[in-house]
Amino acid sequence: QNGSVRIPVDVGEYSVRVEKDGFQKSAVQTVAVKKGDEARVVTPLTPVPPVMEIVAAVAGAQVKIDGNVVGEVAANGGLRVEVRPGEHVVELAKDGYTPARTTAQFNPGKTTRLDQGQLAMATVVKAPPAPDPKQIDAQDWDRVRNTNNADTLEDYVRRHPDGAHVDEARATVTRLRQEAQASAARQAEQSAWDATDKNNKAALQAFLSRFGNGAHAQEAHGLVSGIEKREADELAAAQRAKDLRTKEQDQAKQAAVEQQAIVRVVAAYADAYNQMDLKALQAIWSSMPKAVADGTRNQFRDAKSLTYQMTPAGQPSINGNTATIACTRVLRLVTKGGDRLPPVNERVRVTLTRSASGWGISSIDAN
Repeated sequence: QNGSVRIPVDVGEYSVRVEKDGFQKSAVQTVAVKKGDEARVVTPLTPVPPVMEIVAAVAGAQVKIDGNVVGEVAANGGLRVEVRPGEHVVELAKDGYTPARTTAQFNPGKTTRLDQGQLAMATVVKAPPAPDPKQIDAQDWDRVRNTNNADTLEDYVRRHPDGAHVDEARATVTRLRQEAQASAARQAEQSAWDATDKNNKAALQAFLSRFGNGAHAQEAHGLVSGIEKREADELAAAQRAKDLRTKEQDQAKQAAVEQQAIVRVVAAYADAYNQMDLKALQAIWSSMPKAVADGTRNQFRDAKSLTYQMTPAGQPSINGNTATIACTRVLRLVTKGGDRLPPVNERVRVTLTRSASGWGISSIDAN
């Protein structure tokens, strides 16, 4: 550490040599160690220069390291040179190729190989000379001079606004456009009628706006009248269907409200039971049989604690002012004497009756 090492040894004579990767081995030195003495051996090491090896590169490419020319790639695509230790920038350049550049770390005594993947050089493709504009104009005109397509001639005019044949091309375009318009006018009404969707009111009205006095105007008016009658009938049917859906939705909402009210009654009954409030239970179940009331009273009197659950097992079924709902009833009770009675877990059918003040329980029957 810090260039030195201390080694305890016995008295005697020793041969000392120092070695390290990337450095030349030191010469052997003989040292005698006496009792109570310390012998000092100085062994400088000479680093072995790193080697850069290039393979599969472009033959004849000039090679630079950190901007300094160090050689040229041989015909076999290779070059081997010594470099200073450390990180260096390696560049390859040759006329007709894109230059290559990479950074590599070079360690003493080590050979660092750089291959085509790191120093790839692509051939530079030179653009061909620009063609003669007059020659291009003549070639393009030869291709379009006999065409009857106005778009093709207009494209020629756009590409050669100062061309030798531009006036002739414009005159031909004007003639072709006029001929096309004349032919279109003759065929417009029949073509438009053939293309009109006879079941589409907008299409028929669009036809009439263009050819209101044409041969097919009367027929078009009759078709529009028929479509308007059919639309009126469909609109009336749609309104009836909408009214029916609204009524069904209102009924469904009302049913949902009633179902929620029934579930709340069941939950209120369970809450009153957990509070051991017999009066509250009888307020919810006004027709509670005397035997049930007496048994519940005795149960509350003897209970140290109890847990009562009555959980709906599905949606209530409502028929007029009567409803039923299936529930799971669970009762756990600890007596004042400390006895923990076996839990009751059973399915029950709760029947409810609707009065002016709302829903109330009329019976609870075990399934």
